[in-house]
Amino acid sequence: MRRFTFVAALSAVFCGPVHAAIFNISDADTTANSPTFNTIRSFSITLDVADVLVAGQSYGMPTINDLSYSVFGILTDPTPSGFPAFDLRRANITNSEFYAQGSQFEFGISATANLLDGLQISELSFFTLNAREVGTGRYHPFSLGITSDGNGTLQNSNNSGGINPGSGNVVDVDFGEEYIADLVFDPATTLVAAPATAAVPLPASLPMLLAGLGGLVAFRRRAQK
Repeated sequence: MRRFTFVAALSAVFCGPVHAAIFNISDADTTANSPTFNTIRSFSITLDVADVLVAGQSYGMPTINDLSYSVFGILTDPTPSGFPAFDLRRANITNSEFYAQGSQFEFGISATANLLDGLQISELSFFTLNAREVGTGRYHPFSLGITSDGNGTLQNSNNSGGINPGSGNVVDVDFGEEYIADLVFDPATTLVAAPATAAVPLPASLPMLLAGLGGLVAFRRRAQK
């Protein structure tokens, strides 16, 4: 039984799903979070991307395994929603849902980036994560842009369609009509994506090796009877 378990575990290691990069960005990473219109008290974004990170490469609509985020803000100035505050939390958004709801994601990596220690902001050539939603009745899904010098902007996206249960109105907002925050990061020390954790590629000889191990286990079992 132990030999069979070893073979199955070895197969799972070499054939597991690819989690090439996990982006984590939050207000805890910022050195400044300045309100331009209303106030963002906190935000947190975790984005699991299947595409392998390569220095010098640009990515448009990469495959997203999972997106989860939260944005909490105080709305003291009048907005289309009319809310005094909001606390939007979304979890486990899949690749098909992300792009179907009108969202966009694109980024580029500098040709000189050293990805062995992960991806720093200074190694980005551009980064835009627009979590726009169409037809869902939400005012506050965000758009985030970050430049390689550590400057960023977090604002509500141009969300539209669907009736919001709080306001009772059809959502129709342009960028920044609910909130805008100017962000500053330390570009050299802020890690936006941990070192790659892509699954080990399956060598051409591995299926034969696994088959051989399975046959050996079966032979030894017969021999022991």
